[in-house]
Amino acid sequence: MRPAFSTLLFTAVALLMGAAGVNAEPQHALTVYGEPAKYPAGFSHFAYTNPQAPKGGTLRRSAIEIGQFDHVLPYIDKGIGVTQIDGLLYSPLAQRSLDEPYTVYGLVAEKMERSEDGLSLRFYLNPKARFADGKPITAEDVRYTFNLLMTQGSLRYRTQFADVKDVEVESPLTVRFDFKNNENRTLALDIATLPVFPEHWWKSRDFASGGGYEAPLGSGPYKVGKIDSGRSITFERNPDWWGK
Repeated sequence: MRPAFSTLLFTAVALLMGAAGVNAEPQHALTVYGEPAKYPAGFSHFAYTNPQAPKGGTLRRSAIEIGQFDHVLPYIDKGIGVTQIDGLLYSPLAQRSLDEPYTVYGLVAEKMERSEDGLSLRFYLNPKARFADGKPITAEDVRYTFNLLMTQGSLRYRTQFADVKDVEVESPLTVRFDFKNNENRTLALDIATLPVFPEHWWKSRDFASGGGYEAPLGSGPYKVGKIDSGRSITFERNPDWWGK
């Protein structure tokens, strides 16, 4: 019985170590348990999207869907923000796939690297990634965003990312997140889906108050065209979006 138990124990430890070490080299995608991603590197579009869909026109969403708002940002607890900002105005480090288990594919980060022990996650940013004013998205912007959310953002961020120990900028386009432990399997993917805020824009504005009704500078496929205070917000397609 003892040899069998020892073998089982060794196998269990090996499996745990293997699970912690998934994606131990730069990858285009991250999965929770290291299973192969559905889409290969360099894929052109998700299967559930139509790249040939006609572009243009106007989409109006009801006030019931969007609701009234007293500032634009949805990232703070104070007041009411516009939740649609998150998916339209800002490009995340990685985009979540909707047709497979929790899996993310690099967007602002063209590659992601999870350490063998599962205690760190490194992002290699796409040098083409830009904010709407043409300025590059940098590793400093990533660290600034995380620190801003943890100090001035919603309480949910301090809860969700409590196991993040530190954020280190290794180069202008490389940033590393260090973790306190490797027990939270979704932590790396949750971090990867964060937006990136422009430090040069927000450092002179009041993030903690939601930015008021001023149109924020983003990095996504849309930008804010018009805001009717508390009543409506208009998003316009950004023809110069870096990710198209």
